[in-house]
Amino acid sequence: MRRFIIAAVLSAAVATGVVAVESPAYAAEPKCDEKVYLETSYDELPAAVPSYNQTPNGAMCSLAPGDYNNAVAVLQTNLNECYQRMLAGTEYAFGWLSVDKEFGPLTKAALIQVQKYHEISADGGYGPQTRNAIDWWIGSRSSSPPYWGHCETLIRPYRFDT
Repeated sequence: MRRFIIAAVLSAAVATGVVAVESPAYAAEPKCDEKVYLETSYDELPAAVPSYNQTPNGAMCSLAPGDYNNAVAVLQTNLNECYQRMLAGTEYAFGWLSVDKEFGPLTKAALIQVQKYHEISADGGYGPQTRNAIDWWIGSRSSSPPYWGHCETLIRPYRFDT
C-alpha cells in the first residue's frame, strides 16, 4: 500500500509540474532539417552547419537518434572530415560513418566520442552546446580524392543574426 501511495504522489507531482522530469538539453530546440552556411574563424569562410528552415537563426536546432534528413548528412560529413582521422588511435576513436542521412547508433556513438573529446555533455544528441564546441569542415567534396579543406570553429557561436 505504501508503494502505491508513493507512486500516486510522484505521478501527481510530475503531472502538475511540481517535479520536472529531466530531458536532454537539445530536446527544447526545433529539429534541424537542412543546412545553412555560417562564418568560421578562418578568414570568415563558411561551413555547412545543420539548420532548421535554412536560416542562420535556424542553426539553434537539434538532432537525435532516429532523425533522417539532410541535416544529419551535414553532421555525419563533419564528424568524418574533422574528427575520424584526428581521433584514430586515441580513446575517442570511431569508425568512418556512411553519410546516409540516418542518425543511427553509429552516428550517435561517434558524436558521443567527439563530445567526450571536447569535454561537454556526452549524451549523443546534437544541440547548441555541441554545435558551439565542435569544429566545422571547410572544404571541397569533389567526386574523387584528394579532397581539400580543414576544420574551424564558428565565429559567432552564440549569435546567429543575419
